[in-house]
Amino acid sequence: MESILRTDGTNDTNDDTNRDTNDTDDANSHSANCSCPLPDRLLEMIRTNGSVTIEEMMRQCKVSRPTVTRAIRVLKAAGWVRRVGGTRGHWEALR
Repeated sequence: MESILRTDGTNDTNDDTNRDTNDTDDANSHSANCSCPLPDRLLEMIRTNGSVTIEEMMRQCKVSRPTVTRAIRVLKAAGWVRRVGGTRGHWEALR
């Protein structure tokens, strides 16, 4: 899978220059068991199971809620995922 984040920590498709660089650092610092960036891992989880919850993402990636939320924000801003139906809904992978 092509990485959503460049190795230098910048987002390939997001032009938001006001974004705090710590967001990307936190989003990439997840479980030592996985060498891929957190947004990539979350995207794969969403592709596999659109009903995956934030809690499941946190548990599987061994990161906090704010870290998952920041990574999801990166995916949404880049047009990779969207949430359909609010809290009782599901995730859709758009690409």
